[in-house]
Amino acid sequence: MIDINVIIGVSIALVGAVLLNVGKGLEKMKVHVFTQGWGMFKQPHIKDLGVWGLGLLMTFSFGVSQWIAMRFVDNPSLVTAMNGFGLIALVLFAVRVIGEHVTARELAGIAVIIVFTFVMTYFQKETANVTSYNFKAFILGMLIPLATFGGLCAYAWKTRKLHGFAWGGLSGTINSMPSMLLKISWIVVGTEASIFQQLKYPYLYLAMILGIATTATSQVGFLRDRAIIVVPTFISFNMIVPAALEYFVFGVSLEPIQYLSMVGIIFGVIFLSISTPDKALALEIDKEQKDGD
Repeated sequence: MIDINVIIGVSIALVGAVLLNVGKGLEKMKVHVFTQGWGMFKQPHIKDLGVWGLGLLMTFSFGVSQWIAMRFVDNPSLVTAMNGFGLIALVLFAVRVIGEHVTARELAGIAVIIVFTFVMTYFQKETANVTSYNFKAFILGMLIPLATFGGLCAYAWKTRKLHGFAWGGLSGTINSMPSMLLKISWIVVGTEASIFQQLKYPYLYLAMILGIATTATSQVGFLRDRAIIVVPTFISFNMIVPAALEYFVFGVSLEPIQYLSMVGIIFGVIFLSISTPDKALALEIDKEQKDGD
């Protein structure tokens, strides 16, 4: 018989995953309000800003829900596995509410991401006993994906190609850094210490700054591409990057099936990134410009 605590924890995690994906959908739906400059604080745009703010609050609630879910579940993989299923909520929201057109290839890509996300996170090892870290490896390891996606973002901005993939990947990579920084912070102060002890060190403050950078870069992605492209790419690299670096930073290795899952997720993202014809993307941009007028 399944433990009631497990049911509660997984349920909370699933609600959080839905909040994250729907929240990102709301941000995408109203991101054009920022093209109004200071006019976004006036009628009629102030309502759109409020809806965007609601989406931001929902994405923030995701982090809180994950923290609460861990209180009821011993295995973190059961909690993080729910994030992939949250993409189902994104698909429904993007189609029914935002009115985005989703192709069969995009649905296939999302399905691949969901399946391999579940497999990868289900076999995630417990890292509670980690007592050391390599900060140099963390910095050098993060520079590679940041530089890669930074270059892709410059290319995407100039050519209007691969925009959602580039900015979604950059945002997801940036968002992967706070979790690793907070893990380092707990190692420094000790897991039995008060959370206020972390205020003595820079890691918590860096995590907050990176959280703001995550929001900013994802909004740039939404300005020129669809949520159905940006968010799955965001979620994928938010998980792949730290998983790939854990061995070098914390000495935590993955199961062989998890490495295979990482490859599968990348293939799913590739399906998404190559599925948007130039004409469809141009129509999306025109729609956003008209909404902003």
